[in-house]
Amino acid sequence: MAFIIRIPTITETINGNTLALTVGGVRALNTENLYNKKTYEKFKVFIGFQNMVCCNLCISTDGYMEELKVMSIVDLQDKIFQLFTSYDINRHINAQTKRMIYMFLLKVKTIHIKKIAISLMSF
Repeated sequence: MAFIIRIPTITETINGNTLALTVGGVRALNTENLYNKKTYEKFKVFIGFQNMVCCNLCISTDGYMEELKVMSIVDLQDKIFQLFTSYDINRHINAQTKRMIYMFLLKVKTIHIKKIAISLMSF
């Protein structure tokens, strides 16, 4: 079981693509022991601009993800509310910017090294 909610009023341009902030979650029944007494139920909840949920309900996100263990719907509501209120969008965007700059510099360095190697091979 999975859900995702797109927030169209909060957007960011990442790598030339305009992306909206999304929140969502999954609950995989394969992680639950359905035959024992009631224990904590596990949910994975995420917030980010680039999110992927695989068919086996694994999550990959550029933002924040947390596995929640709850005993009731009230616990789930409280923990999701805490997760959303503790999410810092400015920190997330700054981390994305730093990651893009790092990837750019890494690509430039690789191209520069290749050019040096080609020029050395021509001697």
